[in-house]
Amino acid sequence: MRNLLITLIALISFVSCEKTQNENQTPPETLKLDKTEVTLYSQDEHKITSNGRNCTYSTQDPFIASVNDSGNITALHIGETFTEVKAEQGSDKVKVTVLPKYNVIKDPYIKWGCAKDDIKAKLGSPAQENSANIVYTETLPAHAITGYTFKSGKLSSVTIALNPNYQSDAQKHLAERYQYWTTENGAYVFTDSMTNEWNTYVILEKVDGIWCIIYTPKQ
Repeated sequence: MRNLLITLIALISFVSCEKTQNENQTPPETLKLDKTEVTLYSQDEHKITSNGRNCTYSTQDPFIASVNDSGNITALHIGETFTEVKAEQGSDKVKVTVLPKYNVIKDPYIKWGCAKDDIKAKLGSPAQENSANIVYTETLPAHAITGYTFKSGKLSSVTIALNPNYQSDAQKHLAERYQYWTTENGAYVFTDSMTNEWNTYVILEKVDGIWCIIYTPKQ
């Protein structure tokens, strides 16, 4: 009986000491970011600050926003993406939303290869229609009309005719949504990707004295 009592006292003392040691232990440090969501305009920047040690940074969609080795986020094109931060203390993400400053034209419905009926189902009855084209009139400041052209019954190009004096705003509108590449003979060239893996080629140029935006698929 005495031996059993000694054993129980020893066991109670061990559990009590272990509990005290656990209570005195400092909890592991976790990664903490100053912000987990940011909203920016194209070309705006945000510096990620944190308690992280040996941080590395990456972005899920570099078309929307980039990040450098110092944690500086640069907004590029409208949309949403995440920037991931990895450190000794763990990892976390910053949600990056890029908003437009310019909404001077109505962005066309682009689904290359679709039929006229698909466009009409999406946008309603056009102002004009013939065998190869349908045309919609628009009400935004820069935007006069949008024409959809079809070859063999499939969407092959889209043309927006601009109202006078809106070329500069239209260029900025496009730059928030597409990657600007170059200017050729007075025409501004964009694509929907920052690599050769693009699907839509966009050119802003003057046609018969009228500034137009012409969208075509990759051939």
